[in-house]
Amino acid sequence: MNFLRTTIGIISSSILTGLLLYIIEPSFIYIIIPMLIAGITMKTIAILYTSFIVDTSSIEKQFNCLANHHTSFSVEKITSVIIKENLLDKAL
Repeated sequence: MNFLRTTIGIISSSILTGLLLYIIEPSFIYIIIPMLIAGITMKTIAILYTSFIVDTSSIEKQFNCLANHHTSFSVEKITSVIIKENLLDKAL
């Protein structure tokens, strides 16, 4: 996971939502600040505690924070790999 790409997405969507709420009702702007902090905190934890392990026979995703999640795929089950790249990926 790319921290900068994830954070830019959260911040830009929160700013756009905040502007829309501000146009509708100016007092709603105080709702978006805790949502922005919670979103950045959740994505930061996901980025810091998620690891991907590529082995010769399997691919694993592990999340070790307050809970442990382990997902593993054998190489035989994978039929294709699709890499999506947008303008932000190319810029970074």
